[in-house]
Amino acid sequence: MKLIKLMIIAVAAIVHAVLLLTPAQGQQGSIGDRRDHGRYSQSDREIDRIIWDAYFDILGREPDADGLSYYRSRIIDYGWTERDVRGDLRGGQEYRRTDTPMTRREAERIVRRAYLDVLGREPDPGARPWVDKILYENWTEEDLIRELHKSDEYRQPRPQISRREAERIVRRVYLDVLDREPDPGARPWVDKILHENWTEEDLIRELRKSDEYRRGGRITRREAEGIVRRAYLDVLGREPDPNSRVWVDKVLKDNWTKEDVVRALQDSDEYRRKRR
Repeated sequence: MKLIKLMIIAVAAIVHAVLLLTPAQGQQGSIGDRRDHGRYSQSDREIDRIIWDAYFDILGREPDADGLSYYRSRIIDYGWTERDVRGDLRGGQEYRRTDTPMTRREAERIVRRAYLDVLGREPDPGARPWVDKILYENWTEEDLIRELHKSDEYRQPRPQISRREAERIVRRVYLDVLDREPDPGARPWVDKILHENWTEEDLIRELRKSDEYRRGGRITRREAEGIVRRAYLDVLGREPDPNSRVWVDKVLKDNWTKEDVVRALQDSDEYRRKRR
């Protein structure tokens, strides 16, 4: 009898250990595992950059804790892309609210974002009617995106692009991924786009494999000034003044990113006055 009891206890202990070590049904494993095997294989910093950029572009503010948690989960667990995050934010109640009148500059920025998202290019003079639609007919960015999806340009295969357009794509990706202007070493990427049908997404993936991206990059003062300038244009809608040198030093000495500068500028009195 004693022997039977001992055997029962031993079997129960083995079953308990197996249950502890085996993931529950439906679980995908740890976040690290999901990153390794899912569509997305990105650092936490890159995932947060995608979410921050989407919030600033679509809602004009930084993400809250709930928003960060929600979109991190969507990117890591479900393979969402930056375009998915931006589309989801556009569908929310906060985006659809129109509490303050929009300026022409803000409408032009909405049109530019929609052109880049849908057509993969900068808007041309033919885009001006869309700016008027936003200003005078209460069109949203979602309305414009739907309209661009109906266009012949979107439905037809993209024609061969010019070298200048390929250089613009490379410059945009360098600014987004490495936070700097391209150098002469970027010329092979232009050729890849022209002669091997590389897309912007192909180049983004390749630059994210680079040593410069992994170590965070070592930038010059001129490159730091470019980062600060872009933050000023995005947040305050103007060129930086001499007082901006303090942010340049932060970028150089404290490894500040564009997002860090954007957050600092959004705490300024000038930004709060513009939002009234």
